[in-house]
Amino acid sequence: MEPKNLINKDLDIQSLKEEYQKEKFIVIKNFLQIEEAEKLSTYYNEKVPADWWSWMFLPDPDLGLENWSTNVYPEDGSKSLQKLIATKRDFLNKIYKENRGFSYIYQRVFFGSHYPSCLCEECVFRKSFLENSPMVDFLNEISGYEDLKPGELFASRYGLGDYNGPHNDNSKGRVTIVLNLSKNWLPQDGGLFFGMEEDYCTVKHVEVPTFNSLVIFDVSDGGMPHLVNHVTNPDKKRTAITGWYE
Repeated sequence: MEPKNLINKDLDIQSLKEEYQKEKFIVIKNFLQIEEAEKLSTYYNEKVPADWWSWMFLPDPDLGLENWSTNVYPEDGSKSLQKLIATKRDFLNKIYKENRGFSYIYQRVFFGSHYPSCLCEECVFRKSFLENSPMVDFLNEISGYEDLKPGELFASRYGLGDYNGPHNDNSKGRVTIVLNLSKNWLPQDGGLFFGMEEDYCTVKHVEVPTFNSLVIFDVSDGGMPHLVNHVTNPDKKRTAITGWYE
């Protein structure tokens, strides 16, 4: 698929590069051309079929606390699934509050599950941009690397009570990205990104997932510990494209 340069042409690349090199972390506002950001936001927040979103839990109580595998539960709208989610959520909140290890609960749409010639908005964005030269070249320029390659990439959605507990991105790649696609997000809605020191306690960064902002940070050695706290607004979904470049 032919590459597309969807990056906002008004960005000052040199200034962004210099800012990133200070802490190996940056939040870039208005990253995509606005029409592309609007299209992606509408797609993920309004058009993606409900059963494309799958619930993810870690640890999954059905697999045991020591098992880092996780079952995938496609959204089907059934009462039985809602009951299952509520039970797992209660368990995970206890793990989170007691600081008994990494835990999370939210939904994903996985790239790569479509047929090869699929031209849905997700596949076009992934193949023509995320995995191609415009995005990869940009990340190489900002990060100082020369040979980044796309790794695991997915869309995430956090609703009321969803969170991603304290962790680092060890063995995931060299650069993490989060492209935020929810509009009108406020600090009081929860779902904030916290970047921490190595003590997993001292907070370095607190970021609201502002629409069309791109978070980039280095994870070549595991990277900065971070978390996404619980979403508290029942009327909003925190949607983003997340992943790693190796």
